[in-house]
Amino acid sequence: MDLGAVPPTEIVFFAGLKPDDQIERIAKNAPRPGGNYLQTQWRNKPYRNYQIHVHAEANRIEFVRAADGERHGEIEFVAVVYTSNGETVEFDRQDRTLRLEGR
Repeated sequence: MDLGAVPPTEIVFFAGLKPDDQIERIAKNAPRPGGNYLQTQWRNKPYRNYQIHVHAEANRIEFVRAADGERHGEIEFVAVVYTSNGETVEFDRQDRTLRLEGR
Protein backbone atom coordinates (compact mmCIF):
# COMPACT_ATOMS: atom_id res chain seq x y z
CA MET A 1 0.00 0.00 0.00
CA ASP A 2 1.18 3.51 -0.74
CA LEU A 3 1.33 6.39 1.70
CA GLY A 4 -2.14 7.89 1.98
CA ALA A 5 -3.85 4.93 0.32
CA VAL A 6 -6.97 3.31 1.68
CA PRO A 7 -6.09 0.43 4.05
CA PRO A 8 -6.85 -2.88 2.28
CA THR A 9 -9.24 -3.88 5.05
CA GLU A 10 -11.51 -0.96 4.11
CA ILE A 11 -12.09 -1.97 0.48
CA VAL A 12 -14.89 -4.50 0.25
CA PHE A 13 -14.83 -6.66 -2.86
CA PHE A 14 -16.23 -9.91 -4.16
CA ALA A 15 -14.37 -12.27 -6.49
CA GLY A 16 -15.46 -15.27 -8.49
CA LEU A 17 -13.53 -17.77 -10.60
CA LYS A 18 -14.58 -19.26 -13.91
CA PRO A 19 -12.34 -22.10 -15.21
CA ASP A 20 -11.73 -22.54 -18.94
CA ASP A 21 -13.04 -25.79 -20.39
CA GLN A 22 -9.69 -26.93 -21.79
CA ILE A 23 -6.45 -27.91 -20.11
CA GLU A 24 -3.46 -26.43 -21.93
CA ARG A 25 0.20 -27.27 -22.14
CA ILE A 26 3.08 -25.19 -23.52
CA ALA A 27 5.43 -27.13 -25.80
CA LYS A 28 8.91 -27.50 -24.33
CA ASN A 29 10.71 -24.94 -26.54
CA ALA A 30 7.73 -22.76 -27.44
CA PRO A 31 7.54 -19.18 -26.16
CA ARG A 32 5.06 -18.59 -23.38
CA PRO A 33 1.83 -16.89 -24.41
CA GLY A 34 1.42 -13.23 -23.44
CA GLY A 35 0.35 -12.78 -19.84
CA ASN A 36 1.68 -16.21 -18.84
CA TYR A 37 4.14 -15.93 -15.95
CA LEU A 38 4.41 -19.56 -14.89
CA GLN A 39 7.39 -20.20 -12.68
CA THR A 40 10.16 -22.29 -14.28
CA GLN A 41 9.30 -25.63 -12.64
CA TRP A 42 5.68 -25.35 -13.86
CA ARG A 43 6.21 -24.18 -17.48
CA ASN A 44 5.99 -27.60 -19.17
CA LYS A 45 3.17 -29.00 -17.04
CA PRO A 46 -0.51 -28.96 -18.04
CA TYR A 47 -2.54 -26.05 -16.69
CA ARG A 48 -6.01 -24.54 -16.84
CA ASN A 49 -6.73 -20.83 -17.28
CA TYR A 50 -9.27 -19.12 -15.03
CA GLN A 51 -11.12 -15.84 -15.43
CA ILE A 52 -11.34 -13.83 -12.23
CA HIS A 53 -14.33 -11.53 -11.91
CA VAL A 54 -13.93 -8.82 -9.28
CA HIS A 55 -16.61 -6.46 -8.03
CA ALA A 56 -15.33 -3.74 -5.71
CA GLU A 57 -17.46 -1.26 -3.82
CA ALA A 58 -16.07 1.87 -5.45
CA ASN A 59 -18.10 4.18 -3.20
CA ARG A 60 -15.64 3.33 -0.41
CA ILE A 61 -12.65 4.61 -2.41
CA GLU A 62 -11.86 8.31 -2.18
CA PHE A 63 -9.99 10.21 -4.88
CA VAL A 64 -8.35 13.59 -4.41
CA ARG A 65 -9.69 16.36 -6.65
CA ALA A 66 -6.97 17.68 -8.95
CA ALA A 67 -6.57 21.29 -10.14
CA ASP A 68 -8.51 20.44 -13.31
CA GLY A 69 -11.58 19.61 -11.18
CA GLU A 70 -11.42 15.89 -11.88
CA ARG A 71 -10.57 13.13 -9.48
CA HIS A 72 -7.77 10.77 -10.47
CA GLY A 73 -6.65 7.46 -9.01
CA GLU A 74 -5.25 4.05 -9.73
CA ILE A 75 -6.29 0.60 -8.59
CA GLU A 76 -4.09 -2.47 -8.85
CA PHE A 77 -5.46 -6.02 -8.84
CA VAL A 78 -3.05 -8.88 -8.16
CA ALA A 79 -3.95 -12.57 -8.26
CA VAL A 80 -1.48 -15.24 -7.14
CA VAL A 81 -1.78 -19.02 -7.46
CA TYR A 82 0.00 -21.02 -4.76
CA THR A 83 0.70 -24.71 -4.22
CA SER A 84 -0.57 -26.32 -1.03
CA ASN A 85 2.94 -25.64 0.38
CA GLY A 86 2.70 -21.91 -0.29
CA GLU A 87 4.98 -21.86 -3.36
CA THR A 88 4.07 -19.36 -6.09
CA VAL A 89 2.96 -21.05 -9.32
CA GLU A 90 1.54 -18.13 -11.32
CA PHE A 91 0.53 -14.50 -10.84
CA ASP A 92 -1.21 -11.76 -12.75
CA ARG A 93 -1.23 -8.04 -12.08
CA GLN A 94 -3.48 -5.45 -13.69
CA ASP A 95 -3.53 -1.70 -13.14
CA ARG A 96 -6.57 0.44 -13.76
CA THR A 97 -6.33 4.22 -13.98
CA LEU A 98 -9.58 5.93 -13.02
CA ARG A 99 -10.77 9.43 -13.76
CA LEU A 100 -14.02 10.73 -12.28
CA GLU A 101 -15.30 13.94 -13.84
CA GLY A 102 -17.08 16.53 -11.74
CA ARG A 103 -17.67 14.35 -8.70
